Amino acid sequence: MFNGLSRLWNRSSLSREKMWFLQDASSIEAASLEPAVKKVLHEIRTHGIGIIKNNISAELCDEANRDFRDYCRQSPESERFRDEHSLYERLACLHMVSEAVRHVGFNETTLKVVEAAFGRRAVIVGSLYFDKGSTQSIHRDTPAFFTNPLNHYFGVWNALEDVVPGSGPLIYYQKGHTALSDTELFGNPSVNARNYFEKVVQACKAKNLKVVEYYAKKGDTLIWHPEMPHGGASILTAGQSRRSIVFHYIPEGVPIHAPDVFFGVRGRIHKTQNYRTVDFGVRPVIDQGRPRFFHNRAEGNFDEA
Repeated sequence: MFNGLSRLWNRSSLSREKMWFLQDASSIEAASLEPAVKKVLHEIRTHGIGIIKNNISAELCDEANRDFRDYCRQSPESERFRDEHSLYERLACLHMVSEAVRHVGFNETTLKVVEAAFGRRAVIVGSLYFDKGSTQSIHRDTPAFFTNPLNHYFGVWNALEDVVPGSGPLIYYQKGHTALSDTELFGNPSVNARNYFEKVVQACKAKNLKVVEYYAKKGDTLIWHPEMPHGGASILTAGQSRRSIVFHYIPEGVPIHAPDVFFGVRGRIHKTQNYRTVDFGVRPVIDQGRPRFFHNRAEGNFDEA
């Protein structure tokens, strides 16, 4: 446990500088970027969500889904995470063993957008494959992907099949990234792992922001602002799948920390790269070892970080 002086020093080592395109709206138009990339950056800045339609081919979506089923068949662990409809809970880091899944993460257009925002090459932190809706309450990713500088990361969600009503679609607060900044939450002694999400949601409700259900089509990609509150709606149709995969990216060389560092429980904030990567020939990937299953829990999954 840090004492007060150590916590103060630890907080002072964090850079709070925003990514360049979030600092000045006019900077996007001034940048030498493809119009399609500028469009997505504008959407992220303005609405909190950037959408790339038909970004992943149907064939690659099918390959990724097949690799997931093959992995489940070969993994004794998977049985503990399979429901009565033969649907599985979330699987982290399938990209470590699946070439098809890596191709989703290395998608050219996705990399163009996130690397334009970063101003440098991207590193894949991890991935989460969802066979069905997560049913996770509205949350924000910052504590689980706590970077220095703060919020230099993206969550990128890819639909691997059409999302249909009743399947527990992705939900988010429209413009929820504007409700409450993490610069106000980080280091605040009244903020902890138990009430962080609650404070974010309260701020969204105070601004009367609308909760949106997004019914993506197979191959659509959503890139959300680091401070976008999002989650998964309730599954209303038993046995209905909602196959999708989320990748998280950070700029190459930027350190990343777990929630216990964000909340000041333990650990220190690094200023330089603090992880090992593996080379799959396209971009660096943090070495996550092997895939691991986790239960979908409404209150969140900080233990995965």
